[in-house]
Amino acid sequence: MARHAAHAEAHVAYDKAREERLRLLTQGPRDSQWLDALEERLGREGAAIAAARRATVADLNAAMAAVETPFPRAHLALTGEVEGWAGEEAAVAGRLRAALSAARPRDGEAGAQTIGPHRGDLGTTHVAKDQPAGQCSTGEQKALLLSIVLAQAALVARADGRAPLLLLDEAAAHLDPGRRAALYDLISRAGARCS
Repeated sequence: MARHAAHAEAHVAYDKAREERLRLLTQGPRDSQWLDALEERLGREGAAIAAARRATVADLNAAMAAVETPFPRAHLALTGEVEGWAGEEAAVAGRLRAALSAARPRDGEAGAQTIGPHRGDLGTTHVAKDQPAGQCSTGEQKALLLSIVLAQAALVARADGRAPLLLLDEAAAHLDPGRRAALYDLISRAGARCS
């Protein structure tokens, strides 16, 4: 959302339509035309969300691969079903709309929408160790997170032409003195402001 304001708008529209669809499926009336209209919107906004996520992950992975820092390089991967669908955004929207229509009975029974980008997640791997971040030490996880945050800050700075404000809460708590100094140096060189 830091780089694409429309992404936030897509999320708001998607969440509103998802809540309304779920209310219809669980409380009624199950008006098929109303559900069709909501699923059309969910397909369109969901496909936009998935496309933006894919683009952002690709940009972040490229940014992390392009620079050497004292922080371990992370590799990000989307794990959501919809984010994994190939094709143009319009085709993904149609596929999601059809999947939602077919899932009406299951979603009504479950009381939840069982397919869509809201079900996705972001996986992170420590590249040098070829290990999922969840299996890394707390210090390694913090260092991986800083690698991602610094890559995002660089992308935002490049797009906006100015360094972003970074709010880092206890960022140095699990860092060794060398990485702590490197973090402050990287932030200073980037011209970012920290709070």
